[in-house]
Parts: sequence; C-alpha cells; structure tokens
Amino acid sequence: MAKASDLDNLVYAVHKWCGLIAGLFILMLSSTGTLLLFNDEIDTATNAEMVKVSAEGPRLSADQLVTALVQKYPDASLNNTILYPDASDRAPMTQLRQDGKNWWVYQDPATGAVLGQREPNETLMKQILHVHEHLTLGATGHAILLVVGIALVLLVLTGVWYYRASLLSVFKIGVRNRNTYLANSDLHKLVGVLSFLFLLLMGVTGSFMHWEKVERMFDGPPPAAARPEGTPAESVAPDYTRLSLASSLQIAEKAIPNFTPAQIRYPRAADGNVVIAGTRPESNRLLGLYTSSVEINPANGEVVKIEHAEDRDFEANAEATVEQIHFGHYGGIFTQLLYGLGGIGLGTMTVTGFVIWWEKRKFPKKKAKAVRMA
Repeated sequence: MAKASDLDNLVYAVHKWCGLIAGLFILMLSSTGTLLLFNDEIDTATNAEMVKVSAEGPRLSADQLVTALVQKYPDASLNNTILYPDASDRAPMTQLRQDGKNWWVYQDPATGAVLGQREPNETLMKQILHVHEHLTLGATGHAILLVVGIALVLLVLTGVWYYRASLLSVFKIGVRNRNTYLANSDLHKLVGVLSFLFLLLMGVTGSFMHWEKVERMFDGPPPAAARPEGTPAESVAPDYTRLSLASSLQIAEKAIPNFTPAQIRYPRAADGNVVIAGTRPESNRLLGLYTSSVEINPANGEVVKIEHAEDRDFEANAEATVEQIHFGHYGGIFTQLLYGLGGIGLGTMTVTGFVIWWEKRKFPKKKAKAVRMA
C-alpha cells in the first residue's frame, strides 16, 4: 500500500499535468462560456437596429407577416418563425434558406418590413459558440474537448484531495500577500472551495456532451430516411401565404391548456403540416426551450399530433437536461449571474494554478508543503 506522501505526490502529479495540458483550453472555455451566458443580451445590444422594435402599437397577424416575407423573398424556403411572446420589444425572426444559404430575417411586427438579415454562422455569438463547442474543428474539436472535460474533472477531484487538510481554513486565513506563491495558493484554494460544485458540474456535463458527439463519430452517419413508395423525389414547395397561420395558432392554444405559442415551423411540402411549438406553465425548462408542440393540418385545421418533451424517452431527456444545465439555460438572470461568477472562478483557478506551478519550480519542497498544510 502506498504511503500517504507517495499518494499525495501522485495526486499532485496528476493535478499538475492535467492543468498544464488542458489549462489554456479551460481558460478559453471559461471566457467563451461566460459570454455565451449573456448571448441574447449581447446580441441585442450589438444589433439593436435589427432586433429591437417598439413594444407598443398594433401588430400584424402571422399570415400578414409571412405574406410580406414571401413578397420580399419569393424563392425562399421557410424553416420557422420565432415570435418571442415574452419579449414584446423583440422583432419576430424567421429562419429561411435562399440561394443555397441560410438566413435569419427580422421583421417589424407593425408593418412587416424587413429590418435586416444575417447569416447565422457569421454572427459574433455563433462564432463564439462554435469555438466553445468544438474549436471550429468539428469532430476533431469534440474529441479534444472531451479530453479537456475529463482533465477538468480530474483537476477538481485531485485538487480537493491534495489540499484536503487546509481547504476550510481559507475562510479564516483569507489571501495572504507575503509572496506571489502564497497569494496565488490562497486565492486558488479560496476560489476552488467556493466553486467546487460548479467546476465539477461543468466538467461532468461538458465531458458527457462531447462523449455523445465522439460516440456518434464511431457509429457513422445516420441512415437516410426511406421515402415512401410512390413519393416523388422533388416535393412541391408549400404556398406559405395560404397556411392560415393565425388559425393554427388559435387551434394550438385550444389544444393545450394554458399553452403559449412561441415558434411556427413551416411544412416542407405543399401537403405538409404546420407545427406550433411553445411552452405551458408546467413545462420543464431543463428539457429545452420549447417543450410542447401541436402539429396541425392547415387544410382542415385538424390536430394531427400533440407532443410534450416530458413524454420523450429517458436518453433524449437526459441529453437535453445535460445541455441545459451546462449552458445555464434555466433559472433566468439569477442562474446567468451565478454561472458568470463560476466562469470567472474557473478562469481564476486556471491562472493562479499556472502561477503556483511556475513559482513552485523554484520553491523549496519542504516550505511548499508547509504552505499547503497551513
């Protein structure tokens, strides 16, 4: 059985090398993750002329908005429209495809006029998201960040073990400024104790999400959906101006008690159905943004299907919950601020950890051990 000192040396070695190998990645993840917490606020502030509208005054119906949109983009294929029911000063946004490109198009709800358009992947926050999720390297990036996520989990666990004798004393001692090593060591421990659960949560959920991506790499691409016999290869595009969207919204509200429609999903073919997605008071935010949907046949107003996220299988809901928890997509501004502090803490841990390693290279071993146990 290994002696306690030998075990401590092993734990410290694991802690050190995990930090040195993954440190810069973790610093990047803490910075980009903190920015992504305030995605909507940053995007609105930097694109106010496009996404902000008057919260008061008359509004066009969904049918009138889509008619104005089709007149502006007659050859476009519409994907969905987000209505932002909880933000009356936010312009409705439609995702569409035209000339081989995807676009976000914003409309004035009072006139239907197009306020602006942009390519989703060219926006600042989308680029930050791509860096955070996969380093803009696709599958390779997911594999790298899986290793980083595991390293973060090991950093948290080995850090708790290595500093176990003096963890709680940081609240009494505070941060001592006798020298660079001691100041960074105290700050490292103090922030680590305060953000222990958050850091562990980020490491575990991040690793889980990247593992899902890496696992799918080995499974290969999903099989193409079989086309029913007799279905033509090219479907006829729907006439978006004849979908009776206002009626579909009313039908959806009646189909689900206390339902708040938030998104219109357009059919892919002329005989396709409209899907109205949104929320209800009992919706579980940890399962996604829009957790309920009503599929409607626009030709006769028949409700074809009603779905709730709570009824999905365990695996699907587990994946959705992990993603919502990791990105802080629940709990409103309180969660954003709490996660923001956690992100700053993670960055602080990374920087102070590097300084500790650098200073410890020239610090006498016995004296360093005395500081650790203080």
